[in-house]
Amino acid sequence: STLLIANLAALFPPFPKVIWHAHCGRLALENRSNWLYRCLTWRAAGVVTVNQPLADWARQRLGVSAHRVWYLPNFPSAATGAAGASAAGEQLPGEPGSRIVCVANLRPEKDHPSLIRAMARVVKQAPGARLLLVGGLENQQQLALVQQTIAECGLTDNVSVLGTRRDVPAILRACDVGVLSSNWEGLPLSLLEYGLAGLPVVATEVGQCGEVLNQGQCGLLVPTQSPESLADALLALLKNAPRRRELGAALHRRIQAEYSPDAAVRQLEGIYSAVLGQSSAAAAAARLLPRCATATPPLDVLAECSQDGRR
Repeated sequence: STLLIANLAALFPPFPKVIWHAHCGRLALENRSNWLYRCLTWRAAGVVTVNQPLADWARQRLGVSAHRVWYLPNFPSAATGAAGASAAGEQLPGEPGSRIVCVANLRPEKDHPSLIRAMARVVKQAPGARLLLVGGLENQQQLALVQQTIAECGLTDNVSVLGTRRDVPAILRACDVGVLSSNWEGLPLSLLEYGLAGLPVVATEVGQCGEVLNQGQCGLLVPTQSPESLADALLALLKNAPRRRELGAALHRRIQAEYSPDAAVRQLEGIYSAVLGQSSAAAAAARLLPRCATATPPLDVLAECSQDGRR
């Protein structure tokens, strides 16, 4: 509806340009008619997406010309300080050195069952390991499946479903390993948040997880739907504190350098300059930008697609 309103407003003086910031990652995943989006984006000056699959969807399914589509990933918010981490740690299940956290809404593509089955293997060698599941529980069918898998694996003492939390940065700082077991991803905000918190990461090699983890140099990548590989990677980090610190520091540096708000704003300004036609040099530079993050733009009209949940 916001894109429609923006297009209507652009028909009248001062005839503002419209950029659609597409945040709804599931658009690229769902197989549904795109005729309405095709109509609405036909007159748009550009489409800005938060992950590469969305950018491909805009070009291939909506027919938006390549020079009018930019992939600009979100950036994580600042994490809380040590005091917040200490307070969270006192209230969280599990002991320091043994906490694994997964921040992902309970949806089928996040494949929590594979992660839980991996935990069944982990606890055989690390009985004190504790998995904390943080994320929305709106999908009751998926919640029931997760609870059933926990019970079947005998992990009621090793897996805790925390649900939606407002203190995610503090929780991350009180944990030891971050994990994602997804079957499908765009660019997961969770990985950026893990890195900002200095957590070492294990993630499935889907979407842009490999890009964020610098193809395995800043975290461990494993195949999808492979509890065995996932368990081996988690155990490798749980048993090796120096390795955890090394990978956590490497990912933190990468997030600060590649996904920081300052870098994002500078690159985003180039895109707005290109759209507004302020200079041919700015336009050429913006079209070559590999990525940046979304921010509130100084354009006359902006149409945003609301995010499909937080992650």
